[in-house]
Amino acid sequence: MKPQDPFTDRSFLDQETLRRNGAPVKTPVWFVQQAKKLNVRTIANSWKVKFIRNTSHISAGSCKSEGEPIGNWQGSRGREVQGTIN
Repeated sequence: MKPQDPFTDRSFLDQETLRRNGAPVKTPVWFVQQAKKLNVRTIANSWKVKFIRNTSHISAGSCKSEGEPIGNWQGSRGREVQGTIN
């Protein structure tokens, strides 16, 4: 039996990005999963985007809308995509 993807049937994830000084910042965000990619939409000048521009390292775990964790954390890479995602 294959382990279930921790983000299947979830709507929110807790995204942890890093400030320039390395301090972690956790933010609950709504996401859409497409194949093995998780897409988060936000404005271009948000802190989430600025932190990803500084370092692409992120950690993410599924959570409730207010940020209460309900899954294990996984390390990954984030990148900024401008425009619409198809």
